Amino acid sequence: MVITYFGHGTGEDRGAEGYRNEEHDCREYGALVIKKFQSLGHTCYDFTPSASPALSLGQSLAYRVNKSNSIASALHLCFHVNAYETDKATGCEVEYISD
Repeated sequence: MVITYFGHGTGEDRGAEGYRNEEHDCREYGALVIKKFQSLGHTCYDFTPSASPALSLGQSLAYRVNKSNSIASALHLCFHVNAYETDKATGCEVEYISD
């Protein structure tokens, strides 16, 4: 079981914008990641809050955490795109928790 959700996209919880639009980009590549997991036989749950009602940043984060904690998942993915003031930044970041 895989829990997925797209970062930002509701009320006060907006993504980075300028050079790229984070909300658009993470939904674009995130859909491809989810499709691949499903093709490999994984069940994916999308815990992205709906755009309505408009949530505060704290409410949006609490919604995602509470939904994610409500089931025991093998993997939890949250899609984001970081913003930089220059196009020279490269790489990715992965956050994880362990014992």
